[in-house]
Amino acid sequence: VEEGLYGKLAFLTAGPRVDALTGALNLEVEQTLAEKERFRVYLVYYALALLILIGYLVARLRAINIGLEQRVAERTRELSQALKSLKESESQLIQSEKMSSLGQMVAGVAHEINTPLAYVKNSLGSVKASLPEIESALGENDKLLALLSADGVDEHRLNEQFARVREQSEQIKGHSVLQNLSGLVGDGLYGIDQIAELVTNLKDFSRLDRSKVSSFNLNDGVASTLSLARHLLKSVDVRQELGKIPAITCSPSQVNQVLLNLVTNAAQAVEGSKGVITIATRTVDASHVAVEIADNGKGIPPEVLPKIFDPFFTTKGPGRGTGLGLSIAYKIVTDHGGKLDVASKVGVGTKFTVMLPIKLAPAQAPAA
Repeated sequence: VEEGLYGKLAFLTAGPRVDALTGALNLEVEQTLAEKERFRVYLVYYALALLILIGYLVARLRAINIGLEQRVAERTRELSQALKSLKESESQLIQSEKMSSLGQMVAGVAHEINTPLAYVKNSLGSVKASLPEIESALGENDKLLALLSADGVDEHRLNEQFARVREQSEQIKGHSVLQNLSGLVGDGLYGIDQIAELVTNLKDFSRLDRSKVSSFNLNDGVASTLSLARHLLKSVDVRQELGKIPAITCSPSQVNQVLLNLVTNAAQAVEGSKGVITIATRTVDASHVAVEIADNGKGIPPEVLPKIFDPFFTTKGPGRGTGLGLSIAYKIVTDHGGKLDVASKVGVGTKFTVMLPIKLAPAQAPAA
């Protein structure tokens, strides 16, 4: 039966087609497998190339990173050197501005020194004029002592010498020589004290160790500033309203520079008018004190007011200002952890307020 059925199937047309289909399917499978193998080889080569590329990129990035680190280190050194140079230049600029301020007041300070110097000169001249009379009296006293010490002295000569000594003494008393000498010496000492005070103020103001921090009372700073600026304030009514304030920790040289700059500006603002400058000190709170310097000058226009702390900005004529005074004053105050405020009204006047901390934080130590 099976052989008969098989024989019948052999004559059917589907048999060859199944064979052909099977052959085609086998061929397609073989082609697919070959293509997969080819893609597998491509993938291996691609992965290998990718690994080589990644290795190259890693090496390249490492080299770039090393170069970048070197450039960053070099740039950091350059910036550090530039910052150091900038700080040195800033210090020199501040010192130059201070010396410029001192130069402008040299003539006035010289006059202030000449006045007490005249006391000393006149006092010494008067003392010198009185010395011959005193020397003569001392000489007569020496002669009297010699006669008293000698044996067998003539009584007549002794009486004559007594009379001369008495006459000299009466003459000295009549001329009030000793009292005059005492007054002359006092005048001379007063003049020397004034000169010493001016010299000390100048030395404190021009000192180079600007970063030196110490205890300082703003009232003493006001007194020192007014002493230095006395020649600018001869025609100005200066009113002092100094309160009882605690000493602060600061750089006295820098704070004095701020006060002198503000007082000088106030004196220049009231020129040609009946000027009044009011200086007041007060305790703001438990950790701050303030000094206010107000004038009744022409005031600052509103469009100019925001620019007054800008470096090199000035409304003064040529030769009267560099435009650095207020800028440096602002920096000094902020470096101390304080505030410098201004209020002004045209035709009424201007008031600057300097507020400083009583205790200076270590991070706020002013730079030299």
